Amino acid sequence: MVAAVEHGTGLILGQTQVPDKTNEIPAVRELSRELDLAGRVVTLDAMHVQQETARSLLEDGAADYVTSSVKNNQPTIHEDLEAIDWSAATCFDQPAEKGHGRIENRRCLVLDISSPEWNNYCRLYGRQQAIRIERERYILKTGKTSREVACCLTSLSAEKASPEQLLALVRNHWHLENRLHYVRDFTYDEDRCRVRVGHLTSQLGLPVQRRHLDRQDRKSL
Repeated sequence: MVAAVEHGTGLILGQTQVPDKTNEIPAVRELSRELDLAGRVVTLDAMHVQQETARSLLEDGAADYVTSSVKNNQPTIHEDLEAIDWSAATCFDQPAEKGHGRIENRRCLVLDISSPEWNNYCRLYGRQQAIRIERERYILKTGKTSREVACCLTSLSAEKASPEQLLALVRNHWHLENRLHYVRDFTYDEDRCRVRVGHLTSQLGLPVQRRHLDRQDRKSL
């Protein structure tokens, strides 16, 4: 199932089943056309950094998008983002947060790439700004530090979204991923359950145990 979830409330606005012999990419476009997205901002993970998906959101849905990351499924766009000189970017440093046994610092760099000089870079339909999010995590128990960098794109212009707002959108995307997928995978135990009767576990959200029938049971069926 592919679901659209509202950031503020966590409410599922709609969902659709991914058809056989396909994947989530066309299913997201189909779902977005069924929703009233006008004036909204849609956050997407790396799988959905697709030209047709961006075009559909902007033109058919009258919405904007923010990608939570760009990865190697779009190698040219990913390489362009990696090669950008971020020295002229607008920067927002979020105050350190402590929780879950770690201290985390985040920095968000945003660069306006809407001018003609950027036409051949990061060629995702409608993109206006490039985003670089740097995360540094200090694990209190082990004393180890890890660093992570994610590059993103958005159709929101600099006038519509600041670095602070864009960082919040990306963070909320992952919060909702965890809340939705954690419930399905852990609370409903769908990942551990290996029994399948059509889409029974997906529809009910309950683990099903297979009964081993002996010979007498089979005769009585």
